[in-house]
Amino acid sequence: MKKRTAVQSIKLYPLQDIPLIHSGDDLCSIIIQSIESSGISWSEGDILVIAQKIVSKAEGRLVNLKQVKPSKRSFKLASLTEKDPRLVELILKESKKVIRFRKGVLVVQNHQGVILANAGIDHSNLEQDEEQNWVLLLPRDPDRSAKNICKDLLERTG
Repeated sequence: MKKRTAVQSIKLYPLQDIPLIHSGDDLCSIIIQSIESSGISWSEGDILVIAQKIVSKAEGRLVNLKQVKPSKRSFKLASLTEKDPRLVELILKESKKVIRFRKGVLVVQNHQGVILANAGIDHSNLEQDEEQNWVLLLPRDPDRSAKNICKDLLERTG
């Protein structure tokens, strides 16, 4: 007969009033301020989940497609996938290898070994205008980013 274990509960608290993040912003200060203004108290063992998008923005991983020069390979893959050759160039630069492709998508292995569509490059919910065509790359080293944020939060909050 199996021994029953106590059910643990999980409580989720969204952080409020996070501003639009820009390159160079101090994420730790923003997170701490949001936690304090929300009246949330920290406890040992708490888990903080941070969206990749704000880390990428703070690390300056925004690229204007108008500044990207596509290679011959990018033009070829762009015609096969019906994607912008400049975007394909960024996908290739952010990847170790192309796994497969079809209309609208390139499945690649990125430099961290993760297999994903379009190297995780995102263009949704970014401020755009007629002169700019911004895309957002994944953090260069997500593990290092997470460790740095964790270390900084621990130093500032204990």
